Amino acid sequence: MKKFLLLMITMMEVFMVASCKNSTDTLTTDQVIDPTTTLDDSSLTSENTSITTISGDNLFSDVSITGDAIENETLIISLIEKEVGNIKKLYNPYKSSSISVDAYFRDSNNNEYYRPGYWTQDYNIRLNTAQTYDTYTFDDELKGTDSASKVGTEHFNVSFKPNVSGTWKYRIEIYIDNTYSEKISGSFDVEESNAQYKGKIVINDTNKRYFMYENTKETFIPVGMNNGWYSSRSRKSFDYDEWYKRMALNGCNFSRIWMASWSFGLHIGDGAKVDDFTKRLNQAARLERVLQVAENQGIYVYLTMNNHGQFSTSVNPEWDINAYNTIVDAPYKFWASAECRKLYKDEIRYIVARYGTYDSIMAYELFNEVDWTQASDVYDQKIKEWHDEMAKYLRSID
Repeated sequence: MKKFLLLMITMMEVFMVASCKNSTDTLTTDQVIDPTTTLDDSSLTSENTSITTISGDNLFSDVSITGDAIENETLIISLIEKEVGNIKKLYNPYKSSSISVDAYFRDSNNNEYYRPGYWTQDYNIRLNTAQTYDTYTFDDELKGTDSASKVGTEHFNVSFKPNVSGTWKYRIEIYIDNTYSEKISGSFDVEESNAQYKGKIVINDTNKRYFMYENTKETFIPVGMNNGWYSSRSRKSFDYDEWYKRMALNGCNFSRIWMASWSFGLHIGDGAKVDDFTKRLNQAARLERVLQVAENQGIYVYLTMNNHGQFSTSVNPEWDINAYNTIVDAPYKFWASAECRKLYKDEIRYIVARYGTYDSIMAYELFNEVDWTQASDVYDQKIKEWHDEMAKYLRSID
């Protein structure tokens, strides 16, 4: 499921990103629905599921698989805790050195695929059309308030998109403090799809100068715009429903999204921490929803993980609200800090684990306008080394 890793934008005349900040999180509604409720009733039965103790006690009692068991459709495997809430009490599920979930899937031809797991909270995201505070919408557009309500309890998920029909076997390995602790194994059957699947976007395999769909070899020419963040204080993620619908009608197929403090950031924004994304899971769910809207409209996303202001004290400065300021006392120290690098690799792991099966993600960008971060001219070599290390790590798990 590899995506392209584009380190820096060079065609700024195309994107023309405006450096502005909107206060958009003040109207988020995080209500709790009955914990026994699930968002999707289309659960599959994992055949011959077994849980093996390697060391210590079992943390999990079973798995639940949701989604359509059809080739090229995403399945979500949810791990069910033996004792609900025990993991959060004992470990930090956002730090792979504390607890990590690694899944391996094998098809009938013995091809194996890897997917990391991620800790999450299900949300029911809806548009309340009876209430609106819209300030950036036109009369003929959607109106309402984006409301995110919690459903059930926090848990580990693994997302996977089987690329062939038949019986698939899987094993999920759980590591506690970097020690192999538990194994969950089983199998599921996948039906053949009748729909033509173009495949993900790849580089042309003949001349290496163009993009193409992997399966059909059809040329892909990205045409689109920067949709970095939602602009409506009320409509939030539903801005993208309107934008992507109109973009598709006008022949666009490409969009750029920022993981910024005022939109989809994980380590920055209201309640953010570098090693705990709990307070940002509503935004993580919103980004997931946007990627699905993009997929439905044939829009391919260029996902920007960081904007320069997060690590600047002068250009669009946000260092004072960046959670990494609890680890180092100046933005430029981020690049060389071993602790910061380790923490950020866990964030990359989370992003790949949660969003990596979406074909709508065409490319990743580690940093926007990194030359505007603090003292970038002095620390340019450290910045290059950081990008090289993070790029290699991202490729190794995607």
